[in-house]
Amino acid sequence: MITEKEIRKGLKDYLKDTTTILIAQRITSVMDADKILVMDGGRIVGIGNHSELIDNSQVYRDIYRSQMGRGVRIYWILDVREHLQVFQEEEEPLCL
Repeated sequence: MITEKEIRKGLKDYLKDTTTILIAQRITSVMDADKILVMDGGRIVGIGNHSELIDNSQVYRDIYRSQMGRGVRIYWILDVREHLQVFQEEEEPLCL
């Protein structure tokens, strides 16, 4: 059986120079995408990459926390180039 992780790796390896539109309910399917559109009630409520959406979209943060587990905490850390980076800390290991 092929796992979601193997499918994501295949897409990344074989379609790296191709525009790919992926419709997904699982946040792990889109976390590495260059651009993510977040929809709520049929409307686009957020656009950006994972880090930008964690910072700017309450809907995306809620989805992230609900799918990744209650123990996930989100931290914002400013790097030396003055860009926002997001790191997660898990209280318990997550099994995907």
